[in-house]
Formats: sequence, structure tokens, C-alpha cells
Amino acid sequence: MELCRIFVFAIVAIAMVHSQSCHVFRKRDDSVKPCKFPFVWGDQIFFGCTNYTNTDPETPRWCSTDTDENHQHIEGGSNWGDCLEDSCPLEDGTQWDVIDNYNALKTLELIENYREEEGKQECKCVDATECKWSNDVLRQSQQMGNHPVRKTLVDFLTEGHKLCDEECGGDGKKVRCCEKGLEGEDDSSSCPAPTEATTVPEPRSFNFNFHSNKDLGTWLPEGDDCGLRTVNTNIFGGTVAKLGDYGFAALLGYKVNGGVNYGCGGSLINKHYVLTAAHCVPPHTPEIAEIVLGEHDQASDPDCNSSECVAKKVTKKPKKIIAHPGYNGRSDGPFDMALIRLDGKVEELYDGDSQVSTITPVCLPWRENEFVYKLRPESKFKVMGWGRTESGSPSEKLLQVDVPFFDGPKCKETWRTMNTSIQICAGGEQGVAQDSCNGDSGGPLVVQKRPDQPWYQVGVVSYGTSSCGIGYPGVYTSVSGLLTWIYEQMEE
Repeated sequence: MELCRIFVFAIVAIAMVHSQSCHVFRKRDDSVKPCKFPFVWGDQIFFGCTNYTNTDPETPRWCSTDTDENHQHIEGGSNWGDCLEDSCPLEDGTQWDVIDNYNALKTLELIENYREEEGKQECKCVDATECKWSNDVLRQSQQMGNHPVRKTLVDFLTEGHKLCDEECGGDGKKVRCCEKGLEGEDDSSSCPAPTEATTVPEPRSFNFNFHSNKDLGTWLPEGDDCGLRTVNTNIFGGTVAKLGDYGFAALLGYKVNGGVNYGCGGSLINKHYVLTAAHCVPPHTPEIAEIVLGEHDQASDPDCNSSECVAKKVTKKPKKIIAHPGYNGRSDGPFDMALIRLDGKVEELYDGDSQVSTITPVCLPWRENEFVYKLRPESKFKVMGWGRTESGSPSEKLLQVDVPFFDGPKCKETWRTMNTSIQICAGGEQGVAQDSCNGDSGGPLVVQKRPDQPWYQVGVVSYGTSSCGIGYPGVYTSVSGLLTWIYEQMEE
């Protein structure tokens, strides 16, 4: 089976990672060789020893000892062996989805980049919180979950502590920090100056052109044309969204191994455009195969509740993808926003009959007097998506969770590079098992003025921690903060 193109181009930039504690007797010559991770075999990428495709659980786990420049396992020469140590990382080739593996690849690249920089610059021991690279490493490790590469990342940070302890008489809290890596010498000069605002950011201006032609890509939905529930229901509460609650929710599918892997979310903002995160579009992801609208339960089409079945889902392809030029590709990068122009307009929006369509655009705060701009910390937002459940697996049904608006300056105590002019924080309730980590990357953060009022989007899921309920808020790209940019990209 041919390797997915995206894995190839993502891996080539990464130097080979050798596991010094995991060895095999290579079948070719019976010599002891280290495993080479990651290695690609067939249509999978492996960060540990595997018995993938073998149905017998007792079959020994193996790893590659020889790979090419793309990390593809070199077949035909017995360049492999059964893993010897019990400490070898293990995996079955199925527990890490494409987004997990992308985070892992970015992690390895991050480590290699900092190793290279250390050899080129003057470095000194400073507190880990004052060094850009150690903060990057810490933030990335918090997003890695239980992926085996997370240990590599943590070990790298620990290695930095040990070097300073040996050279500088450190206390276990210092790292070797190179000249360019000192906090305060950031390269994000394109960011507007952070403000200490505790409200939702406002756009540069409210000079937007309104018209009533819904078929044009420049249509700005408002009032009864956006954010409404599209299926009547008397059921309330719970973490599973109700059918028709969020008719603007979109699901992005990526081309992986000849199939489609759903990894990110988004929101429909008019008949032609879907709003998502920049880290959810190429070159940070595989090629987008489709955008699914009107979806609720991925296992059913059409979706049904106890009283009716509704219109089938609608699948579109991307015609044009516009990522914000300020996004730098980092896991905690600012300007994490993108627009996707669909290959054709959504023909039918909800107009009172859910058997015709359950799709409706979300409202954006185009007017200066919108209630959104009067929100304060502790206001309740809603985030939704087909993200991970408590078991760690994606949900077939659309999930929802309430998250409180988190004070911007306080949020910066956790996420130091967060810019309150273009980002907002939500969630972070200590001990609350359901938090924003359950939403899809790129998915919408929304709010209502009252329960019977339309949903307005205030954020796009950007980054945070992969662990729920530990008191860390999630960071969202502010929709209103970048509203002018959104407007400027929309074409008829």
C-alpha cells in the first residue's frame, strides 16, 4: 500500500530519532541494532514497536533498523528485528490518529531545531520560565496527551535542567538558553500590542457592507438568518448535543491512506465560507478531502430523533483555502484562523423545515452594539465538536460543553505568549471533567444572549492542554479581534 503523501513531506524535515534503550537482533545479520523511530511501514507511521496487522497478540513486537530519507522502512533486506527490552515503546498502529502524529512530528522537529540553534549561538543558564524554547517545549508537552513522543519531549527538557545543574550549580529549574531564545526577544512582531482587556476584543472598525443577497459570498447573516436551532426538541442538558442545536457546525475530513480521516471542526458563516483554525489546513495537515455540513451523528445519515428524521448531510470540497498570513505554524501561534471557500454554495439553508435542511450559518458580531462586546469574565460560552471523549476516542455524535469566559490577564499567567487583542481564553474549571479539550480544533466557541436567541461565534478552538479538568483554560482565536480580516477575504 502506498504511503500517504502528507506523511512523507512532514517527516523529511525531521532528523532520525534513535531509541537508545530499545534494540533488536537484526534479522539480516543477527547483529544488535537500535530501533529507528519513527518508521513508516505500509500505510502507517510508528513511534514504537508493533505487531500491527497480526491478529495473534502473542506475536513479538518488532521495529525497523533501517529507513530511507523519508523514514520509510527499507524492505527486502531483513532490516528489522524483534524488540528485546521490556521498556521499548509499544503501539498497535491504530491508537494515534493523524492529528496525534502531526503533533508528534512537530515535537521532534521542535527538538531538532533547538539542538541546532544551541550549537550556533551563545547560551547561558536561566530560569526555565524565562527561556522561549523551554516554554515552547512545556506548552507542546501539554498538548501531546499520552503519545509516546511526549516522553522524548519531557526528557529533552529534563536534559536541559541537568546540563545547567552540572555547569552552573543549578537547582533543577534552570535550562541552557541561547541568545535568540530569551523571552522578550520574540519574533512575533506582526502581533498587535497585547491589551489588558477583560472583554471580547473589538475589530479595527465596524465599516462592513450589508446586503440581503444570500447567494453571494459577501453576505453577512444576522438576525433570523443565523445561529438558530433547526430542529425542535424538548430535551435539555447533557454533553451530547441535540439534533439541530448547532446547524453551523462543520467537520473537516482529510485524505489519509486512500480514505478520509476526520480531524478538525469549523463553522459555516454564509453559503460559501467555513471558518476554522489555520493549523487545521495545509501545509499543517494532509489535503482536505471534504467539508461535512448538517452532520450530527456520523454513524447515521439521515439523522433521526424519537419523532422525526431530518435532511441528509451535505458534503462539499474546498475551492480556496485562506490561512491568516500572521500564523507562524507554532502550536501556540497567534492568528490561528483560516477561511475555506466551498466549491459550491450551500443550496438549502434551514427555512423552517428540517426535512429540507438543518444547516444554518452562525452569527458573527458585525454590529458595534452587539451584546458580545459587553461580555465579562465568567460569562458562559459553549464549545462543540466531535472531539475526544473521556475514553480518549472521538465521538460519533456532536458533543457540547459549557465553558466560562476566562479573564485575559489571568490566562496569560498560564499561556505567556497569549495576546488578548486577538485571542481569548475559556474553560479551565478545576475538577470539571468536561472542558474545552473536548472540542475539535478549529471548531466554534459560541454564546447566546438568551436561551431563545441566536448563537454568535466569539472564538475558534486554537490550543490548550489535552487533559480536562486540571484548571488550565483553553486558548481561542478571537473572531471579533480578526473580524476585519475575515471580511476582507470574502468574495462574491
